[in-house]
Amino acid sequence: MAEAYEAVQSLITETVASDPEITARERPTRFTKTLTRTVRSIESIDPDDLVAVADDDLRAGITAAQKRINEPADLISPSVPGTTPNSSR
Repeated sequence: MAEAYEAVQSLITETVASDPEITARERPTRFTKTLTRTVRSIESIDPDDLVAVADDDLRAGITAAQKRINEPADLISPSVPGTTPNSSR
Protein backbone atom coordinates (compact mmCIF):
# COMPACT_ATOMS: atom_id res chain seq x y z
CA MET A 1 0.00 0.00 0.00
CA ALA A 2 2.79 2.41 0.91
CA GLU A 3 4.55 1.72 -2.39
CA ALA A 4 1.41 2.54 -4.36
CA TYR A 5 0.96 5.77 -2.41
CA GLU A 6 4.58 6.73 -3.03
CA ALA A 7 4.21 5.95 -6.75
CA VAL A 8 1.11 8.14 -7.03
CA GLN A 9 2.81 10.95 -5.09
CA SER A 10 5.82 10.68 -7.40
CA LEU A 11 3.63 10.91 -10.50
CA ILE A 12 1.81 13.94 -9.10
CA THR A 13 5.10 15.64 -8.25
CA GLU A 14 6.50 14.98 -11.72
CA THR A 15 3.33 16.24 -13.41
CA VAL A 16 3.23 19.43 -11.35
CA ALA A 17 6.96 20.07 -11.88
CA SER A 18 6.71 19.57 -15.65
CA ASP A 19 3.72 21.88 -16.22
CA PRO A 20 4.42 25.58 -15.58
CA GLU A 21 0.69 26.37 -15.41
CA ILE A 22 0.10 23.80 -12.68
CA THR A 23 3.21 25.01 -10.85
CA ALA A 24 1.94 28.58 -10.96
CA ARG A 25 -1.39 27.51 -9.46
CA GLU A 26 0.27 25.24 -6.90
CA ARG A 27 2.57 27.87 -5.38
CA PRO A 28 -0.18 30.01 -3.82
CA THR A 29 -1.83 26.85 -2.51
CA ARG A 30 1.37 25.82 -0.72
CA PHE A 31 1.72 29.27 0.85
CA THR A 32 -1.91 29.23 1.94
CA LYS A 33 -1.60 25.77 3.49
CA THR A 34 1.56 26.73 5.36
CA LEU A 35 0.02 29.96 6.60
CA THR A 36 -3.14 28.17 7.71
CA ARG A 37 -1.15 25.58 9.69
CA THR A 38 0.95 28.33 11.26
CA VAL A 39 -2.08 30.39 12.27
CA ARG A 40 -3.75 27.32 13.79
CA SER A 41 -0.61 26.57 15.79
CA ILE A 42 -0.37 30.11 17.08
CA GLU A 43 -4.08 30.21 17.91
CA SER A 44 -3.72 27.00 19.93
CA ILE A 45 -1.44 28.78 22.40
CA ASP A 46 -3.32 29.68 25.57
CA PRO A 47 -2.22 33.20 26.59
CA ASP A 48 -2.61 32.38 30.30
CA ASP A 49 -0.42 29.29 29.94
CA LEU A 50 2.10 31.26 27.94
CA VAL A 51 2.41 33.93 30.62
CA ALA A 52 2.85 31.23 33.24
CA VAL A 53 5.78 29.56 31.45
CA ALA A 54 7.43 32.47 29.65
CA ASP A 55 11.16 32.75 30.20
CA ASP A 56 13.90 34.66 28.39
CA ASP A 57 14.41 31.91 25.78
CA LEU A 58 10.70 31.70 25.03
CA ARG A 59 10.44 35.49 24.75
CA ALA A 60 13.42 35.53 22.38
CA GLY A 61 11.85 32.76 20.29
CA ILE A 62 8.53 34.57 20.04
CA THR A 63 10.28 37.82 19.14
CA ALA A 64 12.25 36.03 16.40
CA ALA A 65 9.08 34.37 15.10
CA GLN A 66 7.28 37.70 15.03
CA LYS A 67 10.12 39.18 13.00
CA ARG A 68 9.95 36.26 10.54
CA ILE A 69 6.20 36.77 10.19
CA ASN A 70 6.51 40.53 9.74
CA GLU A 71 9.17 40.29 7.01
CA PRO A 72 6.98 38.55 4.40
CA ALA A 73 3.95 40.61 5.48
CA ASP A 74 5.96 43.77 4.80
CA LEU A 75 7.08 42.39 1.42
CA ILE A 76 3.53 41.91 0.18
CA SER A 77 1.91 44.96 1.79
CA PRO A 78 1.43 47.94 -0.49
CA SER A 79 3.47 50.86 0.77
CA VAL A 80 1.11 53.48 -0.64
CA PRO A 81 -2.67 53.08 -0.72
CA GLY A 82 -3.86 52.23 -4.22
CA THR A 83 -0.58 50.63 -5.32
CA THR A 84 0.19 46.99 -5.83
CA PRO A 85 2.69 45.14 -3.63
CA ASN A 86 6.31 45.78 -4.54
CA SER A 87 5.35 48.34 -7.21
CA SER A 88 7.87 50.80 -5.80
CA ARG A 89 10.75 48.30 -5.89
